[in-house]
Amino acid sequence: MATQAATDLSFIGVTNITSFADLCRYAHWPEDIKAPPLFTGIDQDELKMMIQKMNSCIIDITAVHFPELGRELKRIEELEIVNTDNFKSHLSLQISFEEWFGPEMLSGDTVNEILIPEAKQVIREAEKQTNENRHMSFIHAFHQEVRKAFKASEKAHGGYQSSSARLCETLDKYHDWFRFEEDKYLSPYTSIVGPSGTGKTYSVSQLAVQHGKYVIYLNFAPERANGFPRRSSYASLILDALNRAGSTGSPLDQRAAIEWKWSLIVEALLHLARLARTFGIGPADFFDYQTDQDCGKQQNLIASSLQFAIYKPPFLHKPGPNDDWKPFDTYCQQLFSSAGHKVKRDTRSNTFISDNSTPPLQFVLCIDEARNLLTGTADGEPNLLFRTLRTALWNSATGGEKTFFAVFLDTAPKIFNFFPTIIARDPSQKVPTYQRSNKCLFPHIYQSFTKNIFASPTPALLDEPNTDWRQVFTFGRPLWGALLQQGSTEDNVFQLCQEKCDPDRIGFQADYKTVARLALLSYRIPFTVCRFSLAEGFVSGWMHGLANVSEDREDLKVMQPTDPILAMAAQDHGVTMAPNLVKVLEAFENALYWNHVNVRDVGEFIAGMILLLAFDATSCERYFKPVLVQSFLGSLLGHSIVKKAEKVFKDCGQSKVKTMLLEGNVFFNRIQRRVTVPKMADIYNMYRSCTACYLPTSFNGVDILIPVWIPRKARRNGRFGCILIQVKNQAHHSVTPDTLNSAYRHTEDGFQKLEFDNEVPIIGLMMCLRGTNYGTEVRAPSGNSRKNLGVILCVGLDSKQYPIFHESQENKLAQVKQQVLRLLESLLCDVHSQKLEKTAQAYESLKFENEFFP
Repeated sequence: MATQAATDLSFIGVTNITSFADLCRYAHWPEDIKAPPLFTGIDQDELKMMIQKMNSCIIDITAVHFPELGRELKRIEELEIVNTDNFKSHLSLQISFEEWFGPEMLSGDTVNEILIPEAKQVIREAEKQTNENRHMSFIHAFHQEVRKAFKASEKAHGGYQSSSARLCETLDKYHDWFRFEEDKYLSPYTSIVGPSGTGKTYSVSQLAVQHGKYVIYLNFAPERANGFPRRSSYASLILDALNRAGSTGSPLDQRAAIEWKWSLIVEALLHLARLARTFGIGPADFFDYQTDQDCGKQQNLIASSLQFAIYKPPFLHKPGPNDDWKPFDTYCQQLFSSAGHKVKRDTRSNTFISDNSTPPLQFVLCIDEARNLLTGTADGEPNLLFRTLRTALWNSATGGEKTFFAVFLDTAPKIFNFFPTIIARDPSQKVPTYQRSNKCLFPHIYQSFTKNIFASPTPALLDEPNTDWRQVFTFGRPLWGALLQQGSTEDNVFQLCQEKCDPDRIGFQADYKTVARLALLSYRIPFTVCRFSLAEGFVSGWMHGLANVSEDREDLKVMQPTDPILAMAAQDHGVTMAPNLVKVLEAFENALYWNHVNVRDVGEFIAGMILLLAFDATSCERYFKPVLVQSFLGSLLGHSIVKKAEKVFKDCGQSKVKTMLLEGNVFFNRIQRRVTVPKMADIYNMYRSCTACYLPTSFNGVDILIPVWIPRKARRNGRFGCILIQVKNQAHHSVTPDTLNSAYRHTEDGFQKLEFDNEVPIIGLMMCLRGTNYGTEVRAPSGNSRKNLGVILCVGLDSKQYPIFHESQENKLAQVKQQVLRLLESLLCDVHSQKLEKTAQAYESLKFENEFFP
């Protein structure tokens, strides 16, 4: 008689058994069973004690004879959140009365079919609750740390404006444009779109903290979302009122009702902001009142004010003086006074500004998580809440509210404009006048200027780079550095990053899985995103930045994230030599075939993947340390080749190159594409941010650069060297003197274009991925060739040339290695790869490059 395991892990129900009838009901035994004499003539406490002892005795004896049940019970005890004594009573009452009260030991069928499955179900539920408790504890701790980071002073790159100062100037400019040409624009708002963690909301908060703007903040995030700031406590009040307004009447009536309700809400919030100023509440405090979890009292005050405006409006909007708002103002003043606030006399009045003046921007209406308004009402048109809000903003701004401008924030580019192309492509389409399709939208904002803002600046003297992961994590978006600055541990920050990058968080749909796998791959190696929906998904859900948006807002150009922590998270989610890599590469191959993504050169991509996998193989630690060049090249090409290179460099008098080979360090878990030729300071920053790079497309000679740090113990002052890699994809290559000479010349040419000091040691590597004669060879300079240079030639793509694909019988990843190698060969040699190389130029002309702008 199997039963469902209880989700209440205290199993409190068994403690409420006070009679034999209760016992039968709990155990689902037949009601006509007569109580044995043992259970008669005793009081409730004695009965409970007797049942508990019998239950415990039955389970303990059974666990001795059935070790598997004993192991499950021990695991339950270790989980600590299950009341073990109560559970034993619960478990023993899953069997029939005859077995429970009989003299015989429980049968094997009863144990295996009832008790053990019940125990395993409880273990699963306990583990789930344990994980949820840990997650909630982490989220709570994370929010406390984010709150502290949110209060920190704003940082800016040396010699540049802060992000909030740029934003303030832009909004002031847009506000002035609208005041002078109201009829030109669709609505007084702009949108800020960017990936999570780049400081969008923080920059808006600094409008209040640093620039004296009263920010009216509404967050429409889903109710269970874990972002910061959290969903506004009165968001549901607003949405319920809007949906109720649009629930009856014709479509036009619904639209009019929602627009009117939005106008009430917008103007009520503006009146509240003015009233806060009247009571001496500054912009920074007013923002805190709306967002801080410790300001529940103030948020209740705002909610009460909105409820009055929404449901008891004795006033209508008019373009003249605000006499109709006196009841609302009086009501809110009473609320403020009852909360202990006093009117400050030397403040500007809480009134409209007359039409004959052009006041500066004083109030910013911020709608965070704005994409959640892109839905209709119950039976309404798509995007109705969003469209009506835009109209309400225009009505308010042209009807008397002269001092505000709105900003919509989100990670989804859809809030830029969600219906431009249908109208643009079909001039004959009839468009309702209320859509005002001939009006302009204000330019959107997608550049945050906050990248690497917490990383230490490049020193004048390029001393030994700091590769401590606490420093490495500060590269990229400011979220990680802000948390670390407030005392978060690397583990906590990485756990947050893992959750944001977890492919399982988006469900099990095939399309979502494909986007997740491609996004994780992009954290480690760059490629061009050619499909709009894929680019949109990368920005909205996978922390990619926007590099450019076309004027018709149809084409998005996304940037590869520059965060080493994201590359580490991608490794943790299987973008390394692991079973998941097969699925990732299959998704990438399919996306290449359908031109959803593209690469400049298939060979470059394959070489980059091989280099990353070779570096990964040098360490199994999450927080890995810099690796000796000889260990990296040994992982890549085999240790016999490293020994051969050491001998050749020594015999040819290349002491600096030999020193770099034996004692230099490499440190990278991602490859980025550069748009400019790197200087030595760039090499320094690449190394300390755990990065290698593809050189610019116009850079002839070499394709990939890996920085090498040669420490002081090997050289008196320490210095940088480089591994320069050429990638060749022609079918005729073989290991010959001519090919070696070609490799040497190309490496020399590439080094000259880098304009480094001639004393910088260089190891060149030519990776010929196809050829007629596979093998590996080493060469050092002779005659008039450049000193401090050695070259390794590798022809072929198999496990002999690259030992990371070697399939040993003891290796559990043997099958994975074989599959990964086959996929790379398929990318290199399949007929559609030729098609890809041809289409790459077409995408270049459309400016679809996915490059990292350092």
